[in-house]
Amino acid sequence: MYFSQGNAAVYFDDVASFLRAFILPSTTLVLDDVACKIRVELGSGNHSPNNWVFNLVDVISTMRKYPLLNIRWNLVLPGRSQPDNDLGFAAHVSILKDMEDHEFEKVSSVWLYIGGDLFVSGVIYIMLEHGCTEQDTDDIQLQIGGRKSNCGGIRLNLDWQPYTEAHTMSRE
Repeated sequence: MYFSQGNAAVYFDDVASFLRAFILPSTTLVLDDVACKIRVELGSGNHSPNNWVFNLVDVISTMRKYPLLNIRWNLVLPGRSQPDNDLGFAAHVSILKDMEDHEFEKVSSVWLYIGGDLFVSGVIYIMLEHGCTEQDTDDIQLQIGGRKSNCGGIRLNLDWQPYTEAHTMSRE
């Protein structure tokens, strides 16, 4: 019941272990037919305050196994008063979560790099399994956007959105 009400907040670098412990169907702590809502935030002592790096392939894999899981991403630097801002990250995660199984199996890692001092920006690097063809890369790039990187992956830039009253009104 606690998870279904959206009360749980988890630090970004703990989200994969949190999902393994509490959400995966094999744990029986959360029923397969009950919606689960959590908020994921930056803010842990394990990272430099200006540079954050995460591999999210396990998180997205868990989201694929548990479709009723709803994650609200808050990529605001710790100590900032800005309300929730996902930098556009949630849309890319949703595309990866909804990919066909045979396509997602080609993804070996989903690296999220977040950086900033006063303003936060981010980049997602999606690396494909060894042996994927140029056509595989083109097909996945067509679905998620971004541009091919020179190391055989796909790069997606995330945009920082400043918080203003006009921004709040445009979201409603």
